[in-house]
Amino acid sequence: MKKKLQCTHLFCTFCFTVLCFCLLVILWGAWVRISHSGDGCGQSWPSCQGQYLIDSEEQKKTWIEWIHRATSGLFGIMVVLLVLWSWFKFSFRHPVFKSALCVLFFTIIEALIGALLVLAGLTGDNTSLTRALIMNLHLLNSLLLVSSIFICWRFSLGKNFSFSGFLKEKKYTTISICIFFLIAFFGAMSSLSSSLFPSQSLWEGALLDFDSQSHWLVRLRLLHPLLALLFGGGFLLYYFSKERKTESRPRQILILCLCLALLSGLMNLLLLSPVFLKLTHLLIVYLLSMSFILTLEKHPTLK
Repeated sequence: MKKKLQCTHLFCTFCFTVLCFCLLVILWGAWVRISHSGDGCGQSWPSCQGQYLIDSEEQKKTWIEWIHRATSGLFGIMVVLLVLWSWFKFSFRHPVFKSALCVLFFTIIEALIGALLVLAGLTGDNTSLTRALIMNLHLLNSLLLVSSIFICWRFSLGKNFSFSGFLKEKKYTTISICIFFLIAFFGAMSSLSSSLFPSQSLWEGALLDFDSQSHWLVRLRLLHPLLALLFGGGFLLYYFSKERKTESRPRQILILCLCLALLSGLMNLLLLSPVFLKLTHLLIVYLLSMSFILTLEKHPTLK
């Protein structure tokens, strides 16, 4: 019995480690884009300029891209181990194994999207519509990937999920999820725009946003903060206007993450998107998606 409990603890720890490492790889991937290092390995994948090990004399952006590929490969190995471990430890019908399969699926999709970006030359200073759409797909898939790992981890802890509240307010919940992904969609576009077309001041940026001669990415980047403030701010106003004497802890965490997302987004706008704030804001968005999943949990069941 003690050995079984120890094995369960090890699996839970490994699952949480995969989650943290995934977030690290995603944030490093964002740094690759921000630093314009996406073409550091040329148009070769999965090798870097035809090699898997690069020389120490390579330029900085090549190292940045190579580290991202190396950590992504290590993450892929961790995901395969997660699936195999869950297969040996749990039954085929167990939610841990099913969620681990979802992790594997989204990992494969993530790798294919990354390969497409490199092989099609949609990196560096590329400003095409295709790159913007693929980058958005990259973000949305990574959100699903992180969510699936988080769900797998929670299942491994013996947690379960209740969808009664979700089904009861299915219409409003579905609308909220669609709005979240819509804001994330324009957020990816706004982040790409600020990286490719940085502004020297807030006033200059505002003028470029409304200039008909500006690139379409610049003119669309204002949609992200407007939608975030409109829907996120509106939801918070509605939430705090109600008297809530007994509020659940998961819902409090969700509201906290939403406040942090709006605050970090506003600071990004006012401070012209410094790298640290960009990465912080992105991390909070993933925490926000996980906090929503927490609100669907119910009390753990005995194994």
